[in-house]
Amino acid sequence: MKKFALALVAVAGVLLWARTGCSQDLTWSAVLKGVRTEYKDVRHISTDSLATLLTSSERTNGPIILDTRTRAEYDVSHIEGAIFVDPENPAIDSLGIDKDAPIVAYCSVGYRSSQVARALQDQGFSNVVNLE
Repeated sequence: MKKFALALVAVAGVLLWARTGCSQDLTWSAVLKGVRTEYKDVRHISTDSLATLLTSSERTNGPIILDTRTRAEYDVSHIEGAIFVDPENPAIDSLGIDKDAPIVAYCSVGYRSSQVARALQDQGFSNVVNLE
């Protein structure tokens, strides 16, 4: 009977854990940690911070936003005003962007945009961040 009660408590705990989305949160935390570990040299910005930056009345020129997802992903939806940049071949020089301009790169998870952000930094862009 004691084993049955312990098993029942364990099953209830697993079900509660799964229903509250904890497994999803833990997975997303692991992804963010992986991106930050692999791209330690890339600065990151939260979606809340970007929203504040984009809606700030004090800021006349918002950052340049680069969508580093595939063309198909970009065509389905993207942040208003975002510029498509092929993550496999980020031809940034052709865009004529000032190397000191604020730039925010984003993708679905953060790996492609961090890779593009690092490539931009390597090309001398000084104000690049990855959107988490």
